[in-house]
Amino acid sequence: MPAERDNCATWLHEELGLLTRVRVFLCLGQYGYHSLWRYLAAKGIDLPKPRPKFGHGVAVPLSDGS
Repeated sequence: MPAERDNCATWLHEELGLLTRVRVFLCLGQYGYHSLWRYLAAKGIDLPKPRPKFGHGVAVPLSDGS
């Protein structure tokens, strides 16, 4: 539910922020994919536009910022 997602977003963002050497995110479902996308956008990560559609086996390469 959207309310549950919004209530948990703070904790998700804090946990993801603790990961300092992430190379790969594996999203288990569209809901997780959209949540990760919101997190990355909030962190100012350069994301492809429009957002690639979620699908099984889809890979979305991102810039490493260097």
